[in-house]
Order: sequence, then structure tokens, then C-alpha cells
Amino acid sequence: AHVTRRRRVQAVHGACLVVSAADFAALDGFDPHFVNGQEDIDFCFRLRTATGKHVVVAPDSTVIHLEGQTRGYNRHNRQNRLLFVERWKDQIVADARSVYAEDGFDVAAFTPDSDEYAKRGIAVHTPTLRRNS
Repeated sequence: AHVTRRRRVQAVHGACLVVSAADFAALDGFDPHFVNGQEDIDFCFRLRTATGKHVVVAPDSTVIHLEGQTRGYNRHNRQNRLLFVERWKDQIVADARSVYAEDGFDVAAFTPDSDEYAKRGIAVHTPTLRRNS
């Protein structure tokens, strides 16, 4: 629902990532330390940091992605998230509320994903959305 307008974002998922081969090669592609998850988001952060280029949502594109179809998907979520947040914690911007608000949604609540993250000082939450009246 929050892809109805063109805008800069911190990152996009690899299922809908379009990047030049030259930029992908210059950054050595996806970091193999991430196992089937977060490598695409990490790449967006590395691209922005290394080149100054921005990640932009293109709402006129259509992507059909069958998420979770890869064998072993979710098996390494914990390690991937911890690595990502440890690497980028100083550059992650909490922007969910403003991004959703631009498209007419409020965040009714954020549900913590795991106490394990909190023990390491990492806040990972899933938003519950409601349409603005």
C-alpha cells in the first residue's frame, strides 16, 4: 500500500531491485555474509554510502514476487537481522510512520518481533496499519 507514489526510500527488496551492472559489480554484488535475507537491503545501504545514489520507489512498475518460496527461507533471519543492524545501526532511520502516513495509513501498533533482539539493544518491530479516516 505504501508504493503508490514515487519517493526515495532507504532500501527495496531484491525482488524488485533494478541497478546497473556496473554499480552491482563495483560493490561486489550481494554480501555473502547474509544467508537468504537482508542482502538486498544491505546492498541498498552500501550503494547509497559508496556512490551517493538514492533508492527510489517506481510506482508505475509491477512486480509479482512469491516471497518465501526459496528452500530454507527464514532459517537465517535472526543472524541476518543482527548482522544488518550491527552494521547499519547508525544509518537506519525510523521512517515507517511518515511513509505510511503519506499514503493514508496510521501505524496502530508496532509489535516486537523478538525479545532476543531487545537483549542486544536492537529494536525490530512489525507494524499494524489502519487506513486514515
